Amino acid sequence: MLIIFDLDDTLIDTSGTIIPFLFEKILIEMQGKGFPVSDIEREKQLLLELNKKEPSSKSAIEKYLQRKKGNVFMASAFSMLYESLPDSCPVVCRKNSLEVLLRLKKDHELALVTSGMYKRQIDKLKKAGIDRDLFCKILVTDTADKEKAYGEIVSCCQYLPYEIVVCGDRIDADLVPAKKWGMTTVHMRYGRGLYQKKNEYVDFTICEIEEIEKIIRKLLVHL
Repeated sequence: MLIIFDLDDTLIDTSGTIIPFLFEKILIEMQGKGFPVSDIEREKQLLLELNKKEPSSKSAIEKYLQRKKGNVFMASAFSMLYESLPDSCPVVCRKNSLEVLLRLKKDHELALVTSGMYKRQIDKLKKAGIDRDLFCKILVTDTADKEKAYGEIVSCCQYLPYEIVVCGDRIDADLVPAKKWGMTTVHMRYGRGLYQKKNEYVDFTICEIEEIEKIIRKLLVHL
């Protein structure tokens, strides 16, 4: 069986560590450029609340600045959001994710399909201590829709779609394209995934990464 993982908020804790760090950094730098911020922590919490239900951190910042009449700071805020992560930025695995990957690797092949900038996503893997060699294939897409990436995996790997499981937190971006290919989908309820309701594109729902091992064992019985 081939198991495809998303990276952010599936294997690593992006919402709990990276995003709060970046939002605070952006607010401080905008404040230095004249953006009226009297309480950094309060404004960061406002941004984080917006981010929970927005499709991306970029759209959360955009909505925040529109509300604050700060459109003039939009370009610089986006630039800071996507620049290289500084060494001081925390990048940590979600609980037990590395241990689960190591166990699954013994009997299955693993792949990683993640959205973003290639260098930045690979840097996250390194900072989190996840060995790239755990994955037979790593694809970084520059769009949220992963359908093309999943198709590439189907064409180059020796697995039929029903032998492939996809695990990710965002239903629209991670799981809808996988279901279109006929893959089994596992919804990680974390980050933005906490606020997305299960639908016909979701076969299983988990809150912790180790729960996927039970699902894999169940699926193997029916292969």
